[in-house]
Amino acid sequence: MQTSLCQRKSLCIFPVPLQPFSGAPGYLLGFPLLAGTVESAPSAGTTKQAVSHFINGLQLPGAGPDGICSGSSSDAVAVGFGYNSTSSCSVAYTLAQVSWRQA
Repeated sequence: MQTSLCQRKSLCIFPVPLQPFSGAPGYLLGFPLLAGTVESAPSAGTTKQAVSHFINGLQLPGAGPDGICSGSSSDAVAVGFGYNSTSSCSVAYTLAQVSWRQA
């Protein structure tokens, strides 16, 4: 009588795209700085707060092709740890928008 034993094992690993940041786990030269805004939510008589982080780290507004400040993330300038970052753009205002009158 012949006996056989078969055993099969498999391991499936699905790659998760990681975007490294400075500050997690440590400060890494040139990597985007962690940044975010404080969000508050009422909860059972108290207010809980947490930081809602910016997906691409700290970014400065950038100029579109015409030099005007763009809200587009493709024009934003990422701030990397350990590097100086500058960005400039212009915003057009009317005289009425910038006028200040004393009462």
